[in-house]
Amino acid sequence: MLAELTLIGHRGPAEVEMAATSYADNPELLVRMVAKTLRAVPAPQPPTPVIPLRAKPVALLAARQLRDREVRRDRMVRAIWVLRALLREYGRRLTEAGVFDTPDDVFYLLVDEIDALPADVSGLVARRRAEQRRLAGIVPPTVFSGSWEPSPSSAAALAAGDTLRGVGVCGGRVRGRVRIVRPETIDDLQPGEILVAEVTDVGYTAAFCYAAAVVTELGGPMSHAAVVAREFGFPCVVDAQGATRFLPPGALVEVDGATGEIHVVELASEDGPALPGSDLSR
Repeated sequence: MLAELTLIGHRGPAEVEMAATSYADNPELLVRMVAKTLRAVPAPQPPTPVIPLRAKPVALLAARQLRDREVRRDRMVRAIWVLRALLREYGRRLTEAGVFDTPDDVFYLLVDEIDALPADVSGLVARRRAEQRRLAGIVPPTVFSGSWEPSPSSAAALAAGDTLRGVGVCGGRVRGRVRIVRPETIDDLQPGEILVAEVTDVGYTAAFCYAAAVVTELGGPMSHAAVVAREFGFPCVVDAQGATRFLPPGALVEVDGATGEIHVVELASEDGPALPGSDLSR
């Protein structure tokens, strides 16, 4: 495990977010995710696509470009990880000195404010944290014409029998319980559950090993969730707008990765156990 952390410890969910937690910061998270993978029912291996002879040179070029892109991203994420560690150490020292409430308060300051701390730094950080929470509750429209007034989201959750539609990017049908996943709650995902997120990145890949299916609000056929789903061979639906707000947590849903439909079979029982995902037809 120490050898793995040396290689991938700088990675993690929302890894380009400065205030995120990497696997090196929380190695227990990586251990638990590996343990869940070992408990999960292995998905059937996806068929190897047949590449036409004339398309092979283009396919090889695309594969090299994708590899090079991931190498560049890895180096960028490692640089962010180093900067994050330096800032957190600075935040830790200021917390010990009684200036900050928590080390992560440092991420709510501008560069010049880090060099010369404002007089009321605690109040400034508190106001910016509150503003971040306010903005997180606002859902901008995908398209609008003219002016637009932001307002907090008040969407109603779907009921049993309702269907949410997105874009199917990896076929197959599967049933499982909805788990709304954000970077800070990825550890809550259990084997056989449906991973529902606004968007995913490389830091989510370990969780894909034991999710029954993945549904994202953003993305297209070449987005991270779509590409990894095809590699692993599980159903995936992207561009399911409002999925994290409309799909009730714990509800039993059926995901069709071909049609892009997510059908709510039944709502979660307040006292009943969550059901594991059960494959219908991958």
